[in-house]
Amino acid sequence: MQLTSIAFPKRLLSWKASRLKKIIFWSILAFAVYYIFLQPFLDTLVAKNLQAIFAQNPANHYFYKLEFAEKRRYFSDGKSYKEPCIQFTAKKEKNVKISSREKFQLRELTALQKYSFLSKKVFDSRPKVVFIAGLEATGHHFIRSAWNNLCGNLTNICTKEDGFTRMVIHKPQRELLGTTKARDKLKKIVKGYKSHLLVLNTYTDVPHMDSYPNGRYRSRTFVPDIRLLAELYEKGGYDFRVILLDRNPENIFISILLNRRSHFQKRMLSMCKMHLFAIKSLNYQLKAMDPKFIAGAISIEKTLEQNKKSAEQFLQPNLNLTSNHIDQFFKNFRQSSDIKCIDSPKEDQKELLRCREQLYDGHFEYKQIYDSFFQ
Repeated sequence: MQLTSIAFPKRLLSWKASRLKKIIFWSILAFAVYYIFLQPFLDTLVAKNLQAIFAQNPANHYFYKLEFAEKRRYFSDGKSYKEPCIQFTAKKEKNVKISSREKFQLRELTALQKYSFLSKKVFDSRPKVVFIAGLEATGHHFIRSAWNNLCGNLTNICTKEDGFTRMVIHKPQRELLGTTKARDKLKKIVKGYKSHLLVLNTYTDVPHMDSYPNGRYRSRTFVPDIRLLAELYEKGGYDFRVILLDRNPENIFISILLNRRSHFQKRMLSMCKMHLFAIKSLNYQLKAMDPKFIAGAISIEKTLEQNKKSAEQFLQPNLNLTSNHIDQFFKNFRQSSDIKCIDSPKEDQKELLRCREQLYDGHFEYKQIYDSFFQ
């Protein structure tokens, strides 16, 4: 009996014993073991590692202990700012209770924190679906010109599609994309698209480019939701990818406060609170996504050579592009490298400092992920 029990698997493996059949058998076995046991374990491990970045106790990282001036210096790569700082003119804000807009933001952040971790399993589709994620003033205008160069000069790479932008413009995406009507429209857009890359934002005839935030009203502030988009396209069998943008938060303040005047950008504190909500929203969404959803990163403050090198390492393989495509994409790139700072002396300095420190902490958390895709 013992001989029989030992000989049986040998007969099975040697049935018409050929090297090819043995290779097929063991390959199928290895494939099954990987997807049944190993991949779920790796996905869980990745999730825990990514969540650990965001779950750091501030007391355990040197950055959170820095004075505000040193946090500023961190984002300028250790370079000194041109002194004196720009003095922004704004009326002193009165102390007010939490507004309905801030209550809305708190509810949104609470909802985003409840997202479960989404693993990526779809890596090839036609089209690949691309979203450009970054705060306002981090380079969306350059990205639009880059798509114009790439897709305007080379055929079958991408064509303009306004459907998504028109559907979500100045609207709460998390609520909107949860409706059956919106999901059906997304399916219709992608199924009828023929080119290689479907760029959801920054390559349309609509001026709106869906940055973080993408709309602010008296009672609410809206942001995109890449975590929900990733889930919808993943379920549909499409390869969804995100390109991250980044910029020194000091230069974001300068660009918006000085160059983009509007009724809600006349005070630094108002803008700080808005962008604090935006960076927290983006961080929570990224925390709940497999890093494999990220195609790469771009910085208008880095050099052309740095951007092209990083794009060749990440964007080129993840989006199935060529060196020629990368050259066309960065054809009109111009580095924005000013090292400046800005203050608003007429506002409540204590409250403003508190907000700016929290905002810079949020940028630091974001940068931990961003830097993994810009090398």
